[in-house]
Amino acid sequence: MGYSMMSDKRKLDLSNPDALFEEYEGFIRRTASLTLRRIVSIHDDAYSIALSAFWEACNSYDPARGGSLKTHA
Repeated sequence: MGYSMMSDKRKLDLSNPDALFEEYEGFIRRTASLTLRRIVSIHDDAYSIALSAFWEACNSYDPARGGSLKTHA
């Protein structure tokens, strides 16, 4: 599973968090791994923290302000 190459500049559908997390799983894991300088698996506590941070970013993201969700997150 990787993150979508679709444009992030669309209105996010926050009604289905599981689908959003699945779409961006690769991005979330990669970002957490780069930040911690170690591999982060989906079973890692750090992944749970990264999911929480990503969800917070999704809720505060405004595509009208410019930039992509990945840049905002």
